[in-house]
Amino acid sequence: SYGTRIALQLLRTDDAAIVSVALDSVVPPDADEAADLPDGIVAALAALEDRCTDDGSCPVGVLEPLRRTLERLADDPTVVQVDDRSNTFDDTAFLAASVRTLGRPDGPTVLPEAIALADAGRLAEAVDRLAPVDPSAGTSRSAGDALSEGAWVAVTCGDQLPGMTFEPTDLDDPIHRAEHGRWSQLRARCAAWKIPSSDPATRAPVRSAVPTLILAGELDPITPISWAEITARWLDDVELVVSPRWTHAPSTWNPCAAHLVAQFLDAGDRPSGGSTDC
Repeated sequence: SYGTRIALQLLRTDDAAIVSVALDSVVPPDADEAADLPDGIVAALAALEDRCTDDGSCPVGVLEPLRRTLERLADDPTVVQVDDRSNTFDDTAFLAASVRTLGRPDGPTVLPEAIALADAGRLAEAVDRLAPVDPSAGTSRSAGDALSEGAWVAVTCGDQLPGMTFEPTDLDDPIHRAEHGRWSQLRARCAAWKIPSSDPATRAPVRSAVPTLILAGELDPITPISWAEITARWLDDVELVVSPRWTHAPSTWNPCAAHLVAQFLDAGDRPSGGSTDC
């Protein structure tokens, strides 16, 4: 994820010292997240819908039920109480929680259930399914991390905000509108924090001949496959592996993806033609 931007910057500044690179769920330095992510989210949800309608776990799909929920919450934000937590959910907040959930290893199973509950008017139950959980705590309490949230905002304000257009790509789609709201909120936070822009050179594409493996998942709404393809165009020796089963950062939870990375870094082995049964 964001660590791939650091790896790419190292390639830019010191690729002669690097033997090989594995990029899992890549974030290109030249990505315009505000413009690119709405389409990426829709693409991941469409892949999820194909999967869950085929196996019968979401007979009415996920895209239209989600759009109905987002339209309702845009018009009428709702206070939701789950255990000792009380939060107001509008369309932007619900979509953000849905994206985070789909990015998890269990997301493809959990998210269709949560969307169906929300579409049926059972928003508190849906939010309870979407909330991140700390299993070690033995409760359903959120495992939120204020430090990582602050670090993400600070880095994004300096590195990526200056390259964003903030032009909504499809105001007719509730998913696009909700995601645009998230980036509008970020822009306001960046203005309040007055974080200086990083060097514009860090937002240029990275060229390199270092052998590189890129992993991408069709179910990943956080770092779309299109970003992997954009990054790969600038690399001379690259193997792009895409799996229809992967969500976000598969090498951190999927043994097959982790094996692909280990074999590539240890021995230079790569899947034939970028295909994998992972």
